[in-house]
Amino acid sequence: MTDREWDARLHIDTCGREDHAQDGDHYAYEPTDYCILERLVQSGYIGHDDFLLDYGCGKGRVSFFLHAATGCRVTGIDYDEDMIAAARKNLRSCRTVRRSADDGGSGEAPVRFLQEDALAYKVTGENRFYFFNPFSEKILRVVLDRILDSWYEDPREMYLFFYYPEDEYVGRLMMTPELAFVDEIDCTDLYQHPNRRERILVFEVEE
Repeated sequence: MTDREWDARLHIDTCGREDHAQDGDHYAYEPTDYCILERLVQSGYIGHDDFLLDYGCGKGRVSFFLHAATGCRVTGIDYDEDMIAAARKNLRSCRTVRRSADDGGSGEAPVRFLQEDALAYKVTGENRFYFFNPFSEKILRVVLDRILDSWYEDPREMYLFFYYPEDEYVGRLMMTPELAFVDEIDCTDLYQHPNRRERILVFEVEE
């Protein structure tokens, strides 16, 4: 299906690039193609019992799709007020999330969106983390420290997913001793003109 067909199926509107709030440290909103997210789901790294943190969630596409496809809980954060407003509007219309919330019985929403600066967000129970170059490498350094702080407080299996990673990101990840590179999910075959950056790098937190 095309991205617009997926949006229609989920009863959300996440298409289109948004760069009105872009600055030197925060990058434009550009949704991950659904075919990439399907490939991530097929990898098996995300399951029903997982809790994903979607950094720079924008209008919520990653959050909605991964929850619908795997049943995982998701928190999406974004510093842009307009993006969070759009994501929450989609949350009200997305039938999959509403049905899951109705059937869950716990009273806790399985998908939520928070207007938060990644620098200030305290990682708590999340164990899966998704990045599509939402911010600069300078911010990434602090975000990684917060993820690692959470792991030291509560050691658990943690996987970090980096789609279309910038070179600065890769360098920082490789220089972080607590992170182990475990997989590269190749996505080059999904496009007519292959691009080596069409991949998802998977890292795991380890002792």
